[in-house]
Amino acid sequence: MVEEKLKASLREYTVLGISEVFKAIVSKDFADFFEGKTLKEILIVIKEGSFYHFQIEEDVKILAKAFLNQINENKLDLSRLYSEFDKQVAILEKIYCFSHDNYSWSTALEFFNLYGALIKIAYASAYSADFIEPIDKEKRKEVMIWIEKLRIRGENIYKYGEKVFIPKLLSWMSTQLPPGYTVDSLQFLISDELRAFIEKKSDLPSPDRLMARKELLYVSFTPFTNINLLEGGQVKEIIEKRELFKDDTDYENIQEFHGVYASPGRVLGKVRLIFSTKDMVKFKENEIIVSPMTDPSYVPIMEKALAFVTDEGGVLCHAAIVARELNKPCITGTKIATKVLKDGDLVEVNANTGIVKLISRAKKQ
Repeated sequence: MVEEKLKASLREYTVLGISEVFKAIVSKDFADFFEGKTLKEILIVIKEGSFYHFQIEEDVKILAKAFLNQINENKLDLSRLYSEFDKQVAILEKIYCFSHDNYSWSTALEFFNLYGALIKIAYASAYSADFIEPIDKEKRKEVMIWIEKLRIRGENIYKYGEKVFIPKLLSWMSTQLPPGYTVDSLQFLISDELRAFIEKKSDLPSPDRLMARKELLYVSFTPFTNINLLEGGQVKEIIEKRELFKDDTDYENIQEFHGVYASPGRVLGKVRLIFSTKDMVKFKENEIIVSPMTDPSYVPIMEKALAFVTDEGGVLCHAAIVARELNKPCITGTKIATKVLKDGDLVEVNANTGIVKLISRAKKQ
């Protein structure tokens, strides 16, 4: 049997936060919400300090269609779903506002419980709009409005969870644990390791072991909540065996590619690759942002950009929503933009047709 190809996505996540989310994604509760459908596997891979998230693309489509079919068959009360989701996000937002004086180990558990519980609805809203065809035509507009409303509300989960709360939580944890446990090392904990420490008084992995994970870590999540963690040399072996980063495409000679035209317009400009918030300092006004995927922390440079082009996403991803708010051209879901293009390349972004055309390469310094 041929192994299905896992798609890699570069992310700015902490292992601590996202391991709880991925555990929830392969849970029975998640599968029940999608009428028995689930992801066959989802991976965390840390390689040389970079965080990669892997999943099978076809699984995403299957889950989105399962969710939309329930809407078609009137099995879901969309108003009630949104109301429940909104209330839970509001509870998270209160936790996000806690000061260090309010933190406790139970605060961490409350956060993780909500973070994992919200994922099934957040996941549905993240991908469903790109597979809207199963919805009866007379329902589509209403459903798209609901999905976009949910998507926008859900932005705060990640925006404040990974970007604000977890860094503050890690800072607090470093003051409660023996010397050696730093903010940098603690982010490489698996959430189950922290849960076991809090609930069962189990030992945490040593600081040295956690820091070694910054260079090489592999965590596989499979139904139902089976977790396989590998470190060190074992990671190199499985990366090679599964060909996780193998790519023989000749990106250098690709002159034109396409994606989803998420916000109309046509511009000519220079490329600025943004892989993480650290790259934002390189951005210059009126450049074209080319990124794996944008997130709310990118908004200050997005306001000054000519256009946005992303590897991932669809018509309701963060880049698409912001582009329409700012009335700027945006093409999402190209899959290869960050591999084809380089800083300073001159490109034409035609978001009326979804085509990105390379006009000229940047001069080598």
